[in-house]
Amino acid sequence: MKSLIILSILTLIGSCAETKYTTKIENLQNGVLITDSLLIEKYSKTITAEELKTNLYAFASENFQGRGVGEEGRKKHLLF
Repeated sequence: MKSLIILSILTLIGSCAETKYTTKIENLQNGVLITDSLLIEKYSKTITAEELKTNLYAFASENFQGRGVGEEGRKKHLLF
């Protein structure tokens, strides 16, 4: 019984400590300021799905060796 109470308390504390998903989405939306939607539309038409796929696979490849702080891969990602 004692362990059940302790487990319940820890679960309650853990659930309260985590930011809600909807709050995270709202924070992201509030953090993006679109000043020129026509410019965004113009540049969104300049990349093809195949080019995006190629760049994404290159960016996620093992050649970049991770992105941890101080790692070589982080520097490569910045230059990509």
